[in-house]
Amino acid sequence: MSISKERIDASSDGNKTAYFRGRKLTAKCLRLPKEYKGAVVQIKNEDQQQKDSLDMSGTKDQADMEPQPAGQDLHITSTFDEICIWTHGSISDSPDQYTKGVKEWLCTAERAHAY
Repeated sequence: MSISKERIDASSDGNKTAYFRGRKLTAKCLRLPKEYKGAVVQIKNEDQQQKDSLDMSGTKDQADMEPQPAGQDLHITSTFDEICIWTHGSISDSPDQYTKGVKEWLCTAERAHAY
């Protein structure tokens, strides 16, 4: 399910409000650091994978097939630079578990890739 952008109201404090099936949803948006880029990916469908794995004669030979490297079957459909965490009701100033988790993951990723 998606929420149409026309029905999302942004407040002065940066929070967003929308209604889904009559229920109020409030979002707190977190901007990703400049060195990060979010991606929406789609797995290549099975028909395309089978077509790609056929050799020139049109037959599959299990002995000749090599496993494909990870990530080769993914296709980026969209990118984003902001994550919105939606919740029912109002958002408090204290960070919730999802906001805290995203921030901790970013810190962990920075430390892991610092070397």
